[in-house]
Amino acid sequence: MIVTFLCLLLYISNNIYFVKGVKMMFSKWSANEPYYLFFNKLASCAETIEHINAVFFKELLCPSMGQVKCSLHITNTVDVRWLMSMYALMNIAMTPVTLIYGTLDKPNDFDTIKYQYPMLTYARVATGPYSKHNSKMSIFKYHDNSVRIVIYTADLTDDDWSKCNNGLWISPACPPVSEDTGVEKGKNTYFKPNLIYYLDSYRMDIISPWVETIRIVDFSSIKVFLITSIPGEHQKGRDNHLNVVANLLKKHCVMPKGIDREENKWKIIGVSPSIGDLGKYFSHWLKLFVTSLSHHKRYKEDSPHNRFNFIYPSDKNIKQGCRMQCTTRYTREQHDEQIWFQRSMRPWKANLLRRTKVMPHIKCYTRISPCLKKSVYLLLTSADLGPEGWGLNVGDRQVMVRNYELGILFIPRFFDEEMFEIEIPTNNRKVFPIIFDLPLRRYQTGEEPWLS
Repeated sequence: MIVTFLCLLLYISNNIYFVKGVKMMFSKWSANEPYYLFFNKLASCAETIEHINAVFFKELLCPSMGQVKCSLHITNTVDVRWLMSMYALMNIAMTPVTLIYGTLDKPNDFDTIKYQYPMLTYARVATGPYSKHNSKMSIFKYHDNSVRIVIYTADLTDDDWSKCNNGLWISPACPPVSEDTGVEKGKNTYFKPNLIYYLDSYRMDIISPWVETIRIVDFSSIKVFLITSIPGEHQKGRDNHLNVVANLLKKHCVMPKGIDREENKWKIIGVSPSIGDLGKYFSHWLKLFVTSLSHHKRYKEDSPHNRFNFIYPSDKNIKQGCRMQCTTRYTREQHDEQIWFQRSMRPWKANLLRRTKVMPHIKCYTRISPCLKKSVYLLLTSADLGPEGWGLNVGDRQVMVRNYELGILFIPRFFDEEMFEIEIPTNNRKVFPIIFDLPLRRYQTGEEPWLS
């Protein structure tokens, strides 16, 4: 009798805690309207666990966000046991899960995985020797047939989600298309056709049901652009970050009047854990990249090239306690071949969010005003700095891409704003979250990038 009572008490207390967590997640997601841009909670930084825009992966599965009917996960590296344990923690262990991945974090577990998790359907994406399946996205279908998209920068492993700095965007729950009209209410960012096109590019039978699900969902509440890269040679206007971002900024990014005289003062800033082969000179590839991110409605082909600042942990960051939990991909050999790039590099610093002591795994690119208080766009993406994911021009009309990549582009006009406020505003407008501290500082004498 006593044992039964204690078990009942434990069950009630666990469920009270569970319901409390559910309510917190619902209010947290609502409080981050309209951007829905989050960072992950860090196990080693207790302050981040209390942040209003920080989440654990398991919180994506909270019932307050919708009763999960089935899910699709697209990632590079996956720890299947960890992923499925998230479902077990949220009491939805038997819901169907579809997994598209590049590599297994624990490949020796593969033989037991397919028997231990009968609700899991999976397929590995085959890539070439110099290519990578780097996209990271989850799609949740709920029992009311609504769909939510989550795009992030972490792989599906415990280390990425709890020990490295990452970013994620959580869409609204998008309902089925209205029966009255049979069409979406709006198509401003063309998110839906671009998502269908990307999923179709895999040519996998297990993705086909998800494509059909998405076809009958209304995505008009989504205000961001989907940016994709697909391996192969493509026309410049599609399937690569390099040209798609440039075209969207040229069409939609509004800069202040008189920008011709101040073009170089609006800094482009990027952060990424890995750096590709940039070449021996700025003009080899980085010029194409910076040109892409410099576009706006008043952009002219002869505009001066904006100075690019790239945030990457230095050896001093590591000596001062920045934890090396993330995989970096920048070697001594690479750095010696492109030593010129160090002039653009800036050490990692995120004191305002209490994240400086943890390695950045986030990949984002933005353009900041000279006063350091406004941004004219932000790209959150899986693509590291390099031609493998962004693309490399081949001739006048073709672009070569090696990696699968996914990102989302925020542009102020789609949120009815002139620019994003990145400092606490005085007029009660929402603050757009930026993970790093401003102003940036240069590497000091004798300081150099952390090399893997």
